[in-house]
Amino acid sequence: MSIFKDDRKGKPITTSELRYLFRTWHANKKLHGTRILFYRDQKIVDPLWVTDPAPWIPYARKRLEKLSKSTTYQKQIEEFEKLANATGSEARALEMFFTIPNCNPILEQL
Repeated sequence: MSIFKDDRKGKPITTSELRYLFRTWHANKKLHGTRILFYRDQKIVDPLWVTDPAPWIPYARKRLEKLSKSTTYQKQIEEFEKLANATGSEARALEMFFTIPNCNPILEQL
C-alpha cells in the first residue's frame, strides 16, 4: 500500500496531514495521548507506520537527507540506515527516526 493514496478505493487521502502526524508522532502522542485516533472500516486502528512501517522508510530517508549535510546527527542517521536495510527491522528504524530532534519539529520545541 502506498502512503500517498488509498489503493483500495483509488482516491487520494490527506497525505500532508498523515505525513505531518508521522513526523510529529511521538510528540503528538505525548501531548495528546489517546485523543488522536485512526480509523479504517469504521474501526479504530493503529497508525499506518505502526501496522506497516516499510512504506514509511523512504519518506523517513528523504527527511534525513536534509540532516545528512550536518555531522550533528550522523551517528543516529547511520543507525537508522543500518536498521532500515535489515529485513524485519523497519519498525525499529522508525523508532530511531523519531528520536532525532530535527526530524520532528514539535520535539525540537519541547
